[in-house]
Amino acid sequence: AAQFGAVFGIIHLSLFMFGPLVGKYLSIWGVKAIFPAGFIIDGGTFILFGLLQWVEDTSTFLVFSYLIRFLEGVGAAATWTSNLSILMAKFPERKATVKAWCDASFNFGLTVGPVLGALMYDAAGFFLPFCITGTAILVSGLVVLLTIDFPTIGHGETHLPVYKVLCNPRVLIALATCSVGAYSIG
Repeated sequence: AAQFGAVFGIIHLSLFMFGPLVGKYLSIWGVKAIFPAGFIIDGGTFILFGLLQWVEDTSTFLVFSYLIRFLEGVGAAATWTSNLSILMAKFPERKATVKAWCDASFNFGLTVGPVLGALMYDAAGFFLPFCITGTAILVSGLVVLLTIDFPTIGHGETHLPVYKVLCNPRVLIALATCSVGAYSIG
């Protein structure tokens, strides 16, 4: 059970590692480069994960599961960070509202996704939920890519090292609160 639990947890390790990097490089590489890379990696890895249905060896299944889910975290970090940056740039005076709606949408997906995934699994097996979800990510990302005017994310004038941010007790308390809240999700 621990091996399979790690399959579901490794995506969050990847998000933890790559989320800050995406944030750092958004202003350098641009949202129009990072967002498509993110949704292509994210959607593609969902579909790849579904293909694991046909891997019979447990060790091979686990190795590919870890790799695919880790890559999925890279794509999700790029997609979520750039998506939030796009929305905050579009509505700079309503950043708290934008963040609240993004969180609400994310949690709605966490609520409805497992139910729909279980229905698809019962109807057609392991591959279908991952194929449908991956395709939905690719199509929705393409729609955004073709319809949104991407903002230019400004690069800050001063460089703020990560250790200086993490030395601030208020930042550490806020991050700890977020971590405990995420831990309680499951």
